[in-house]
Amino acid sequence: MGQQPRPAHVPSSTYRLQVNGGFTLNDARGIVPYLQRLGVGAVYTSPYFAAEPGSTHGYDVTDHNAINPEVGGIEAHTAFTDAVAAANLQHVVDFVPNHMGISTATNPWWRDVLARGQQSPYARFFDIEWYPFKTELRRKLLLPILGDQYGNVLERGELQLEREPSGEIVLRYFDHRLPVALPHAVQDAELQRLNGVPGQPSSFDALHEVLEAQAYRLAYWRTAAHEINYRRFFDINTLAGLRVEDPAVFDAIHVLLARLIHEGRVTGVRIDHPDGLFDPAKYFASLQALAGGVYVVAEKILSGRERLPRGWAVHGTTGYNFLNQVNGLFVEPANARRMRRLYTKLTGREQSFDDLLYDTKRLIMDTSMASELTVLAHMLDRIGENNRRTRDFTLNSLRDALVEVVACFPIYRTYVDEGGWVPDDRASVERAIVRARRRNPAMDATIFDFIREVLLPRDPGDVLASVYERRSGYPPLDAAESAERLRFSMKFQQYTGPLQAKGLEDTAFYRHNLLLSLNEVGGDPSRFGVAAEEFHELNQQRRQDWPFEMIATATHDTKLGEDVRTRIDALSELPDEWGRDVSRWMRLARTARTILDGEPAPDRNDEYRFYQALLGAWPPEGVTPAFVERMQAYMIKSIKEAKLHSSWINPEEGYENAVRTYVERVLSGPESAKVLPAFASFQQRIARAGLVNSLAQVVLKVASPGVPDFYQGTELWDFSLVDPDNRRPVDFDRRARVLDRVERILALEPDARAGAIASLLAAPQDGAIKLLLTAAGLRLRRSRSDIFLDGEYLPLATDTAALPAQVVAFARLTDGGAVIAVVPHRVGRFLDADHPLPLADMWKTSRVLLPKSLGAQTYRDVFTGAELQPVSAAESAWIFVGQALRTLPVSLLVAV
Repeated sequence: MGQQPRPAHVPSSTYRLQVNGGFTLNDARGIVPYLQRLGVGAVYTSPYFAAEPGSTHGYDVTDHNAINPEVGGIEAHTAFTDAVAAANLQHVVDFVPNHMGISTATNPWWRDVLARGQQSPYARFFDIEWYPFKTELRRKLLLPILGDQYGNVLERGELQLEREPSGEIVLRYFDHRLPVALPHAVQDAELQRLNGVPGQPSSFDALHEVLEAQAYRLAYWRTAAHEINYRRFFDINTLAGLRVEDPAVFDAIHVLLARLIHEGRVTGVRIDHPDGLFDPAKYFASLQALAGGVYVVAEKILSGRERLPRGWAVHGTTGYNFLNQVNGLFVEPANARRMRRLYTKLTGREQSFDDLLYDTKRLIMDTSMASELTVLAHMLDRIGENNRRTRDFTLNSLRDALVEVVACFPIYRTYVDEGGWVPDDRASVERAIVRARRRNPAMDATIFDFIREVLLPRDPGDVLASVYERRSGYPPLDAAESAERLRFSMKFQQYTGPLQAKGLEDTAFYRHNLLLSLNEVGGDPSRFGVAAEEFHELNQQRRQDWPFEMIATATHDTKLGEDVRTRIDALSELPDEWGRDVSRWMRLARTARTILDGEPAPDRNDEYRFYQALLGAWPPEGVTPAFVERMQAYMIKSIKEAKLHSSWINPEEGYENAVRTYVERVLSGPESAKVLPAFASFQQRIARAGLVNSLAQVVLKVASPGVPDFYQGTELWDFSLVDPDNRRPVDFDRRARVLDRVERILALEPDARAGAIASLLAAPQDGAIKLLLTAAGLRLRRSRSDIFLDGEYLPLATDTAALPAQVVAFARLTDGGAVIAVVPHRVGRFLDADHPLPLADMWKTSRVLLPKSLGAQTYRDVFTGAELQPVSAAESAWIFVGQALRTLPVSLLVAV
C-alpha cells in the first residue's frame, strides 16, 4: 500500500450522512441502530464544526474547534459518538483544512484581520497577498461585498456608521457589520454627519476618507474576478483560503479534532479538497503525527490513469476513481462512434471534448478566476526580471503563455514541494507545454522553456541539476532565486486544481451531453467504456497500493444518482433505438419550445440532455408536481453551469423561463399527451437494463478491494440528480421498514427465500431488492473483514461461448476463506420479452472458470442462501453462470 502503515481502525464499510440544522447529530444518533442492522462498519458524516448560520453542508466552517450549535453542539456530539461506540461501529468525519467561511458576525479571526490588517495575529492565518500588483491595494484587503460600484453605494447612503449596544462603532452595509478604525472618539452627532446625506455627494467625503483609512477596501462584487487579493475556495468570495502550511495555523485549527481522535470519538478523517493546500504531503504528515496513525482518506480527484502520490500519509482517496471504473463496465465501447455520430446529427455539436475543455478552462481564466492568474503572472514576471536571460519576457507575454499552459494542463495539479518533483510531475508539465506549443505555433517557444524551468525548480546544491544546467545553457541559480521559483511552482499548483474543477466539472460537463453518465466527477467523457480486463487490473492495483481506499458510487457531489447513471449507461448498448426514439420525442415536443431572437429555446443540446436525465431519473410513481419541479431545477442549473445561454453571474431570464416552460409542457402540459406515451416503452426497457446494472454495481462495490462507501439513502433506488437534489431529506423510517421485510426474507430457508426474492425482482419499484443485496453484502463484509480488507484479489476468466453479453467475476481469498462475485454487464440489448429476469436461461452454458483449489469447495449464495457445487474435470473447474444466477441476475458466493 501507499507508504502509510495500517491504521488502528479500518472500517469494513462507511455510510455518509449529511448533518445540518435539518438533520442534527441527535437525528443521526437515532438511526445508529438502523445502520448497525444494515451492516455498516462506520458512520461517516459531513463536517459538523461551527459553520455559517443556516449552512446545509458544513464546508463554510467558521470555528474548527467548536461543534456547530445548529446540529446540537458538543452535548449532541457526545451522545452521538457514545451511541456509535455502543453499536460497535466506527466514526469518520469530514474535515475542512483549506478554507473558512468569513462572515464578520461568526468568524472572529477574519473580523480581527479587517480591523487591524497586517497587525492582526491572524493575518498570517489567511492566504492574503498584502503587496499585490495593484498599488492601491498595498497593505489592504479587497472586500468585494457591494452590490454596485463603490461610489454609487456610498452616495446612496447604503454605507452607514452605527454604534453597537457594546459601544463599538461599526460600518453597516445591509446584513454586514464591519469593524471600523476611527482616528478619534466619535459621538452620535458626528456619526450622523459622517454618514452623509443622499443627494448631496460632497456630504460623503468625510465617510469616504474614513473608509480609505481602513485595512480593507470595499468593492463591487464583480471586481473579485480580476482584483481580489486573498485566495478563495474556487471562486467563492465568502470562503477564504487558510495557510495551513504554517505550523501555527495547523495547530490552531486542529485542537478539537485532535482531542476527539485521542478520545476515540473519531476513528477516521476525510480531508476535504487537499488540492487546495500549498503542500498536501506536509499537511498529511502533520495530521498523522498529531492523530497517531488514524484512518485518513483524501478527497483527491484523479484524472485518467493518474496515481495518488505515494508519499502522502493517507489510506487512499474518497473513491471517485472507482466510481468511474465500475460505471465504465456498463458502457459499450463498440458503440462509441455511433453514439458520437448520433449526438452530432441531433445537436449539431462536433467539437471534441479536449477542445471543449480547453475553451471552458480559458473562459474561467478570463472571468471568475482571472485575478489569481494575474497574481501568478506578476510573480513570474518578477522571477524573469531577476535573470538576464529572461528579463525581456514581458508581463503580457508571460500571462498569455501561462493561460495556454493552464488551459492545456492534463490533470488537476502537480505536487512539487521542497523535496523536489517526481517523474509524474514532470510528465504532466511536459504534456501541458507540448499541447500549449502545438496550439500556439506563433508564440515564442523560449517562453515555454522558461515556464517549464520555473514549474520544475532545480535545487542549487544538486549535482545532477548542475549537469542539467550546463546542458541546457541556463546559469546556476542562487538560493534566493531557487526559493522564489519553488514558491511560484507551489502557488501555480494551487491554481490549476480549482481551475480544472471549474472548467471541467462545472462547465464542460454541462456542455458536452454525449452520454451524461460519463460526465462524472473524476471522469473523462472522451473515454467510452472500461473493459473487464482493465477493471480487474485497477482492482488489483488498489489491492496492492491502497487496500483501505474508499470506493464510492455516489457522494454529495456526484452529478447524477448512482441508479440514474446505470440507466443512462444502457443507452450506449442501444444507439439505434435511442436515436430513433429521442428524435421522435423532440419532434412531438417541438410546440413546447419558445422562439427567442429567432432561435428555439431550449436548444437541441439542452433538449438532448433533458431526455437522458428524464430516462435516468424517472420515478416509480411517474410524473408528480414535485418531479416536474425537480426536473426544472436540474435543467436550470445545467444551463447556468454551461454558461452559454445563462449563468449564475449573468442570468438570462428569458431562456431560463423558456426551459422551465418546456419541461412543464412535456411532463404535465399539452405536449405530455403526445410525448409520454411515446416515451413509456423505451423508458421501461432502459429501466430494466438499469436495474441489472445497479444490482451488479452493488455487488462489485461490496466485493472489490477497498472500503465501500454508501451515500445516505442509496440502499434504496437513487434516482436523484445533481445537488441540491441529491441532498434532500432521507426517509429513514421507510428504510427501516424495508429492512424489517428484508431481514424476514433473509431468515427464510433457501427455497422459500428464492420465491420471496423472485417477488421482489418482479416488482422492484420500492427498492427492496437493492436493499437486500446491500444488507446481505455489508453484513458479510463486516463478519469477514479479513477476506475483504486483507484478502487477495483473483480475476476469474469467463466463457460465454457465442453470447455477446458479458460476465465479470473475481474471487477474494485468504487462508481461511473465499468469496466469489459473479455479475453480468452490457446485457441491456437482451432484456426483452424473450429474456426475462434473472436471465438464467440465457447463461445455461456460460461458465466462470476456477482454479482447482476453488473448485473443490461448496459455496453458498449470501443473497439466496442456495448452495452451489462447482464442476471439476481433470485440472480445471468451473461454475455455470446460469446456475449461479438462477434466482437473481447477480451472485455473491461464500465458501461454506
